[in-house]
Amino acid sequence: MRTRTCISYLLLMVICLSLQPSSLTTALGQTPAAYEVTAKYNVKVRMRDGVGLATQIFRPTSPDRFPVIVVRDPYSNGTTDTRVKEANFWASNGFVYIIQSVRGRYDSEGHYYPYIYEINDGYDTQQWAGTQPWSNGRVGTLVASYLATVQWMSAPL
Repeated sequence: MRTRTCISYLLLMVICLSLQPSSLTTALGQTPAAYEVTAKYNVKVRMRDGVGLATQIFRPTSPDRFPVIVVRDPYSNGTTDTRVKEANFWASNGFVYIIQSVRGRYDSEGHYYPYIYEINDGYDTQQWAGTQPWSNGRVGTLVASYLATVQWMSAPL
């Protein structure tokens, strides 16, 4: 039953993010990118225990509020060419794209113990993202592998 609830929750998040008409048509190649992109690197997002997690924030250069995509990554600090290209794509199409190094990896504080802190850190990051001045309160997650596992782990919260 819990797995079914998690699946429903993740599908709902994907649907909510997809309900941005201008972003959806842009992602499908029907219109050109609408926004210039602003990037902030190594922003420390504080978790409930005070540990700061290094976070890269790519967002449209606009005073408007946008849906947020959170990627939490143990493999990269979010500055690889591939990750930056992906972040710029989403941000130029009306999303805030956050790449966060998990606890103890790259510039994030704390110690890395796979899966141990992911539930609370993922939830705390999503809550933080949903309350920022550039966020419209809609927060979703994206990608696969360990990065998908951390999504599943925080979903019940």
